[in-house]
Amino acid sequence: MYQQYASNSVAPQHNCQNEMNEAYELGSAMAHEKLSTEDKQLLDEMADDTVIVVPGTYDHIHQVLASLKIPFKTVQQDELITYPLRPQDQTVYINCATAFPEEAARRLRKFVDDGGQLITTDWALKNVLEVAFGEVSSRLLSNRIKNLIFSLFFLIVCST
Repeated sequence: MYQQYASNSVAPQHNCQNEMNEAYELGSAMAHEKLSTEDKQLLDEMADDTVIVVPGTYDHIHQVLASLKIPFKTVQQDELITYPLRPQDQTVYINCATAFPEEAARRLRKFVDDGGQLITTDWALKNVLEVAFGEVSSRLLSNRIKNLIFSLFFLIVCST
């Protein structure tokens, strides 16, 4: 609905972050309604570092996970080089990374080779996956897809 403001009045500020938080909360409530009792119990019993979130330049998967009440641990890019990853039961999310340490990318390659699950966003495809898996052809990649999940999250984030 269009509202006109007098030249001496101040238009209300649009608070996009509040709207995003409300959307996350609504989405969380809807998602939790659909969970089985068993799935809810699994979430309650999940270790805090079963899901690892690596911050990047853009994208904010941690906001989605927090609103869904999924426990996670934040690990910085350079900390991945020595962080004790567990391929048997961990998922690593890499947010949009405009830069990424090569040694950390190579470590993620080993994590995936050993059975770990890696989920990345847009720029991480180039700065993480291309570094870690550059020699893997498209054909070979399709054979390894059970261990490596490419997931693009296009999160709309409001700028202030």
